[in-house]
Amino acid sequence: MQSLETSISINLIKFGVNILIKPMKKLTLLMLAMPFLVFSQNYMRCGSDLVNRHHQHIDHSYSDRQQQIFSQAKEWADANQRSISQTDEVLQIPVVVHVLYQNEEENLSDAVIKSQI
Repeated sequence: MQSLETSISINLIKFGVNILIKPMKKLTLLMLAMPFLVFSQNYMRCGSDLVNRHHQHIDHSYSDRQQQIFSQAKEWADANQRSISQTDEVLQIPVVVHVLYQNEEENLSDAVIKSQI
C-alpha cells in the first residue's frame, strides 16, 4: 500500500507537476489546483443556442419568424389566462423518464421515480 506522500507525488506528477515539498504543502497545492483540473473542460449543456445561431446565420428571416411565434404564444396565454387559472380541472401530463445504469443495482424502481416526480 502506498503512503499518502507517495500517492500525492504520483498524482501531481500525472498532471505535470513535479515538486518536491513537504506532504502537507503537497496536499494544499493539490487542493488549490483541483478546481482548475476538474472544471477546466467546457461542457455544453444544451445545444439549442448553437442551433439557433446557426439558423439565424443561414436564414435571416429565422429571428423574425421565431419572434412571431413567441408573440402568438404570449397572446394566446394572455387571452386564455383567466379560463386556465379559474378551472378546477386536473391536468395530466405524460412524462417519460430514462434511467441510465451500468448494472442492475444502479437501476431505479418505478416507485422511486414516481416519488421524485
